[in-house]
Amino acid sequence: MLESKKIGHGGDQALSDITGMDVESIRRGRREFDEDLSIRPAERIREVGGGQPSVKKRLIDRDGIRELIERRNRYFE
Repeated sequence: MLESKKIGHGGDQALSDITGMDVESIRRGRREFDEDLSIRPAERIREVGGGQPSVKKRLIDRDGIRELIERRNRYFE
């Protein structure tokens, strides 16, 4: 991100062309780098609400699995 500032006008796009990164990602990173980091909580990497939503864990249907195994075993007898 510092390189895009050194280049000046068009630096974000130039860095995007060189690295293959999205130009908006470079701009966002540069803005974050320029911000005062003291306002960010030290114990968090992402901002609150950032990242993917939690995935609900599926419960294992043990009886269903047993039935499938028993059917498979009967088929191959």
